Amino acid sequence: MEAAAPIGKPRYDIRTVGDRRLPAEPGTDLIDQALRIAHARTVGISGAGGQIACMANRPRITLVVARATNGVIGRDGDLPWRISADLKHFKRVTTGTVMIMGRRTFDSLPGLLPGRRHIVLTRDRSWSAEGAEVVHSVDEALTLAGGEPVSIIGGAEIFELFLPLADRIEITDVLADIDGDTVLADPRDSGDWREVAREEHAAEDGTPAFAFVTLDRV
Repeated sequence: MEAAAPIGKPRYDIRTVGDRRLPAEPGTDLIDQALRIAHARTVGISGAGGQIACMANRPRITLVVARATNGVIGRDGDLPWRISADLKHFKRVTTGTVMIMGRRTFDSLPGLLPGRRHIVLTRDRSWSAEGAEVVHSVDEALTLAGGEPVSIIGGAEIFELFLPLADRIEITDVLADIDGDTVLADPRDSGDWREVAREEHAAEDGTPAFAFVTLDRV
């Protein structure tokens, strides 16, 4: 998959192993949607601190992702680990927000999560599910969010689409190399983010060490 950066080298590489995606339908290319929005920053249509101002009442956007040391974020459509504290952290940072996700991420949830809206971004115009607010473009997703804070919760392609627009990343660093089939590059490598908070947790009871890290855009 090509990165969503509009000019020069990719700002955020993404590699997916064994993940066959649906081909884009005419007029529904999600990458193109992100490129048009991200281009606003490169041509100067932005406000203080680099925040995009081309969309009226653009909501605050936070990416919420857990990532192993070797970049793995998923295996067989699910998390390749079970860390109770991370599930509680996810609930804490997403409650009261509008969650935007891909269809596979929605399907992986145990059910509708209380206190959060579920916007599902998909190319499949025939897809629907109870409790899901279905959209087919980045613009449509953010418009539907209606100015409420937004949490981007996956999968990998959705993270890439929204990274150029994100204000914050809540990343759980799982401090181990984990087997998986979906890999996400470290956003910190771009130099666009600064760490503003870190909470370390030691390994215990077969759970690897991990850290909750908050990144704000530089």
